[in-house]
This record gives sequence, C-alpha cells and structure tokens, in this order.
Amino acid sequence: MVDAQSFASRLGKLALILGFLVGCGGQTDRAGADSDGGTHSDTDAGRAGDAGSPKFPVGVYSCQSSVFSMNASFSGVAGGNGSLALTQTGATVTAVYTGDTNASGSIAFTVTTGSSANPVSAGQTFESACGLQAETLTPLAVASGSLVSDANTIVLTLVGAQGVADGGTYCDVQVTLTLVCELG
Repeated sequence: MVDAQSFASRLGKLALILGFLVGCGGQTDRAGADSDGGTHSDTDAGRAGDAGSPKFPVGVYSCQSSVFSMNASFSGVAGGNGSLALTQTGATVTAVYTGDTNASGSIAFTVTTGSSANPVSAGQTFESACGLQAETLTPLAVASGSLVSDANTIVLTLVGAQGVADGGTYCDVQVTLTLVCELG
C-alpha cells in the first residue's frame, strides 16, 4: 500500500518538475553546486553518453508508482513501490522497472536534454495493472511518454492503452502510468 502523504509529496514534486520544464522549454543548466560543496556537470561520473549526446543521470532509483486506468464505464488508481535502473548508451536511455506488483518492464528513451527524454518510438510495451487487478499485469501499448530529472528525482510517465491480457482477461482501458523516483 502506498503511503498517501508520501505519494502526495511526490506528485507535488512532479508538478514542480513539469512546470519547470514547460517554463524553460525543457532546457536546464546541469552544472552547479553539490550538497558536499563540490560541483557537478554533465561530464561527471554517474552520467553517461557519447560525446555530443546529452548525458542523463543514470543509476538505480527507488520509486512509487501510480497506474490510472479508465474507459467509458470504469476509472481506478493502483500504486506500488519498485526499483528503476537507468542506463545510457549514446543518446538512448534504457529504463528497467522491477519489484512492483502494479507495473514492470523496460522501455527505451531518446535523450533530448540532460534532464529530459522521450520514448524512442510509439508502440513499445510495458506491463501495468489491468484496472485494479494488481495481480494481473497486462501489456500497455505506449503511445507517448516522458522521462525527466531534477536533482535526485526522476519522473517517468507513460500513456497508452491495454487490450486483452494473458489468459483472456479483457481490460480495454486507457492508462497513465507515473513513476516518481529518488536516487538511492
């Protein structure tokens, strides 16, 4: 069960991050002071990519998920906790999410700046809860999404549709999956 106060706090961070990215057109200056008094930049350890490719903050993050499902006669929210591992090769960031009963999978993103990325292509799939049936993970055909970072926070959002699950369960829902993650 997701702690409602913690989840609300993370959603507040999401709103700040998205508002910041919209306000600055997705461009951020990644150089600055670290909490230990040092400085960081896009070339520091923990950031990957080839020369000329924006570097995204890779690593392993602890996450809370929110899976919102809806159709003409149903809407519901499920949530859980998991681990997000981000790796980067060139301009591609691969996100692998595990350990959550409501969502799981791997998806590739193209880095657009040092703090944002878009899915490599529409039609990639990710597994998410079928409505509120947390034990039934169903392929989510991803139509759009985003991966954004701000300091030690990552927000991954996927939007798409679910159809027939394994075993014949029929979902027929539109889904918005959001992961709010902290480094650690």
